[in-house]
Amino acid sequence: MAGKRPTVEPQPGEPYTQDRFGYRHPLVVPTASGAVSIPEGSPTDVWTNAQLDAYAEREGIELAGSKNKTDRLTKIGAHQAAKLPALPPE
Repeated sequence: MAGKRPTVEPQPGEPYTQDRFGYRHPLVVPTASGAVSIPEGSPTDVWTNAQLDAYAEREGIELAGSKNKTDRLTKIGAHQAAKLPALPPE
């Protein structure tokens, strides 16, 4: 029986997992709103709000009150600049 071929191929430079049959699957992070693919590197303004939210959730960064992408990037940048520890999991 062959492996399940992915419906979406990872973009060049995008993190991925590889199954035992050699198929590459985009790396996704499950979030409260569903699974979101997080690009490699530091967040930029080309990331979607969903990707920023997933990154913040993974890194333990609180984004409460963020209304737009600029707010999210500002909070993530402040967290990284301060080198604050991640929030403990609930």
